[in-house]
Amino acid sequence: MKTNFKTQFSIAMIAIISMLSLSACNKDNVSKYPTAVQFKALHKAAFDDLVQSATFNAETGLTFVSDSGAILVIPPNALTDNSLPVTGPVDLEFVEIYDSGNMAACDAPTMGILPDGKRAMLVSGGEFNIAVRKNGKMLTLVLPLDLSVPVDKSDNGGLPMQLFKDCDCDSDDDGLDKVEGWELVEDGTGHNNVKFIDRQDSLSGEFEIYYNTLVNELGWTNIDRFHSDPRPKTTMQVKAPEGYDYSNCAIYLKYKGEESGLARLDTYDPTTKIFSEHYGQIPIGLECYLIFCSTDGEDWVYSSKLITITANTTYDVNPVLTTGRKKTYTGHVTLLK
Repeated sequence: MKTNFKTQFSIAMIAIISMLSLSACNKDNVSKYPTAVQFKALHKAAFDDLVQSATFNAETGLTFVSDSGAILVIPPNALTDNSLPVTGPVDLEFVEIYDSGNMAACDAPTMGILPDGKRAMLVSGGEFNIAVRKNGKMLTLVLPLDLSVPVDKSDNGGLPMQLFKDCDCDSDDDGLDKVEGWELVEDGTGHNNVKFIDRQDSLSGEFEIYYNTLVNELGWTNIDRFHSDPRPKTTMQVKAPEGYDYSNCAIYLKYKGEESGLARLDTYDPTTKIFSEHYGQIPIGLECYLIFCSTDGEDWVYSSKLITITANTTYDVNPVLTTGRKKTYTGHVTLLK
């Protein structure tokens, strides 16, 4: 089961994302430049902290209710191993993410793949990582899972959503289950079915609105819509601080007013030391938070500042938060204010 530190961790990361602006800070506050291994380990610790688990018999299935009220129904005899039916006890691991703080902590931004191959930010009704294993080995679905998610867990206003899956386009097999991009899931008729349903709370008797969909693959699933803004679009660039590159830091954009979406600048030029959103999908005039995340040993290093997007601009980021540092307790991060 998940640890008692999840609430502290989520609050800490939300505090990072929601800061309005931070003044410059001398990079000497960082004891040394981090390694890629340290940075990936911090993301993995964040992901592991959110895992909820259950054990059930594969031939009888499971109805699993998460801590946030999401309902996952695994039907009987839905799992195979090398095309053979699985019976007996199997282990479910379930991760749910609704806020941009945990998206940054787990390096699970909401960058959707457009029909032309470009990427643009998605606003999420929830990101989910669903794994079912037997003796540690990942199994395969032969029957879909039914997933219902409370609409009010995200801030998207109950707007219509679509189902996306991890594009699985990470060519660097580093052992970390991260998201490189989200692609639309379509059925055989070209449709994508995320519908609204009402469910009655067994204790209060009140009805609550849920997003409901069928999940055909284990791994990452996301209920989303593309961010919509009619203004002209532009590209942007961000200069990395000295000692940091794509392997040991991440630079994100959180659009102001969108708490359940996070864009990552996903290209890096090692010669110019510049990160870029090179797809030209950022609205000119948009207010957003420019966020830098890295690590100092086992501690988070981060900064955030509010900017207004102008055409073809290069921005700078600061490597260290000026108002406090972090402390690590058994792998879980708490912000010291």
